[in-house]
Amino acid sequence: MPGRSGHGSSSPSEPHTGATGYSHWLCSGKVPRLTIRPASRRKLRPNELKFPARPNGTPRAPDHVAHASHVTVNNVHVVTSASFGISLTHTTGVTIENSTISGQNSTTGRVDSAIDDVYGNSTGMVIKDNNIFYFRTAMHVSVGLVDGNYIHDPGYVAGDHTNGFYVNGGTAPLTIEDNTIFNSLGQTDAINLDAGSSGVPVANKTIKNNFLAGGSYTIYGGAALSNPTSKIVIEGNRIGQLYYPKSGRYAPVAYYDPAGTGNTWSGNTWDTTGQAIPKP
Repeated sequence: MPGRSGHGSSSPSEPHTGATGYSHWLCSGKVPRLTIRPASRRKLRPNELKFPARPNGTPRAPDHVAHASHVTVNNVHVVTSASFGISLTHTTGVTIENSTISGQNSTTGRVDSAIDDVYGNSTGMVIKDNNIFYFRTAMHVSVGLVDGNYIHDPGYVAGDHTNGFYVNGGTAPLTIEDNTIFNSLGQTDAINLDAGSSGVPVANKTIKNNFLAGGSYTIYGGAALSNPTSKIVIEGNRIGQLYYPKSGRYAPVAYYDPAGTGNTWSGNTWDTTGQAIPKP
């Protein structure tokens, strides 16, 4: 099993500081806007998705959100060991915000994919200020805005490839900004832009002002399988050394093509020293 980094006995859903001295609520030099409010105080807005209540009266979400467009999922708590926490299928304009999505535990109870655009054709997504843990893949989306989320404490079942954020290529615009993404396992990634097959262009993806650490390589830049990349912007990120001296087990980045049209690597620094990380 890949190595893990201990964080004491604190619950993953609560702020805690490990032996390294890192505050796990830090995000790109500022306290993230993440606010998890008690579900009983949740306010429904017009056109917001409504979920059935638990026996104790607090709201809960199903393992799937299917064919639901122009809705807001706000301040729900999803705990499941299913394939999906919240799934999107052929949706437009969905917002997922201020929610906690997790597996039941860090081993066989982990959720396979906490937030997943199942067919890869949803548009207009906004995913912001969520708390996600005990996952194999925290997010699998390729378009929209992903902002201010706290992704941490992955789960693990033998054979897993653990992703903080998996994009699966494509050319639709995606911005990943102001998130904290920690993969304490020594394999795969915090953010992976790569496509799953060859011959797929990867373009118009921006990774900026995040706090990232862990995996085998912390960032996969999209050029695996010799796929062409363009307008891949990776800038202003803090690269943490919580788990390995090079952030990932092997390096902070892999499969980034500096020669791709419009590809940019700038202002990315080691969190411990503030020193700039050279272009790969």
